Amino acid sequence: MKVRGPDDKRLLVEGATDLYAVACILRKHVAGWNDKAPPVDVKDLNGVDNLLKPGKISEELGASDLRTLGVMFDANNQLAARYQRVREECSPQFPDFPEDAPPRPLILSNGERMRFGLWIMPDNVNSGYLEHFLAGLVPEGSQLLWNHAVESANSAKAQFAAPFSDPHARKAHFYTYLAWQSDPGRPPGDALKSGYLDARSPQTLPFVEWFLQLYQLDRAG
Repeated sequence: MKVRGPDDKRLLVEGATDLYAVACILRKHVAGWNDKAPPVDVKDLNGVDNLLKPGKISEELGASDLRTLGVMFDANNQLAARYQRVREECSPQFPDFPEDAPPRPLILSNGERMRFGLWIMPDNVNSGYLEHFLAGLVPEGSQLLWNHAVESANSAKAQFAAPFSDPHARKAHFYTYLAWQSDPGRPPGDALKSGYLDARSPQTLPFVEWFLQLYQLDRAG
């Protein structure tokens, strides 16, 4: 699935949830963003294993018209290992690719031929996932509801053996919060559209700045 844009700028994400969440955030921050004709081609790979399978990223880098490639996926407690898989794919074209994951989003250039960027959710440092990032977008006016969702999910695990694992606790908190909205259980993209999450939150700005810099785009006024 894609948010179809030009052939020279592409962002690979691991799934449709990521694609629509990213699109809903970027339309608020990127000048001229239009989902029918966005300035960047956003493509979901239907799973992180497909995104990181040997040869996939290098295949994308070899596309004749491509000039900028971004890659985004969840750390999911495997940040170092997943970073190394990307490095193996990219090092032949980007000799300066850092040996270890830097504590910031990555942007590289191999001269005028190609630019490459990497964002590892949630923040390039912690071993979480998209929902950790999105939990930071809960509006200020909904913080009490969010806190209660966290407490309720934690209580369900402690008192009633709710079977979600500790690494997935933030997902349990996040989707409990979405289950209590006026239109319950909407996916993250719809939650952003509906205002259950704030696409203009300051918490989005590091990601937005990375995106604008990588693709050399202007900020919306």
